[in-house]
Amino acid sequence: MAANKRHAGEADKPVEKVCKNCGKTFLTVYRGKDFCTSSCGEAYRINHAECPICHTRLIEKGITTGKGYCSEACREEARLQRAIQDGDYIACEQCGKKFIRKNFANRFCSKECYEAYREAAKVPAKEPGKKPGLAKKVCPVCKKEFTVSPLQMSKRYCSVECRNRALSAPKPAAAKPGTHLCTTCRVSQKACERFSSGFKKLPEGAELRKVNGQDVVVACPKYR
Repeated sequence: MAANKRHAGEADKPVEKVCKNCGKTFLTVYRGKDFCTSSCGEAYRINHAECPICHTRLIEKGITTGKGYCSEACREEARLQRAIQDGDYIACEQCGKKFIRKNFANRFCSKECYEAYREAAKVPAKEPGKKPGLAKKVCPVCKKEFTVSPLQMSKRYCSVECRNRALSAPKPAAAKPGTHLCTTCRVSQKACERFSSGFKKLPEGAELRKVNGQDVVVACPKYR
């Protein structure tokens, strides 16, 4: 805006002002300018800067930077005020003492309180010899019962030998389109020993159960 006025020949006329630092009179077109030079402005700031907490002049404490706090106590007080304003001045979850947290995950005033909290939250030790969460399963190959841990719940066989036997067993014959399947072993009726023998013969190892007075096949060695 000032440059446009100068180019148009309508620049503001300089006015006389008195420097607030050295008292020298100077000319300026800027109404808000209070110092004749930048050095005078810097000197004035250094000589008149105050501690934002107790308002003591910093120059009286030997601080010539023109900024900061007059003492460590005022610096800590300012830090506390900022923490209260930002919601970072909280009570320790262990001892209840208030402290300034460094981040949102900080919940304890000291390492000792953190360790004490962890010790109190520990789950009581299990009795010696007991293994938690064990379960019983039956091997589909040898029919023996075996024990699995919570991390072994997907285990189907009691041993590697039984697993290899199951994997090497012949696969059930696939049904051709349009053929009927045995409801138990899910192979075609032609391949199923029950159907091909006119229900007079069962595959070796098949299990029966009485349901409403009739024998029903509940397990077939061909069923996987």
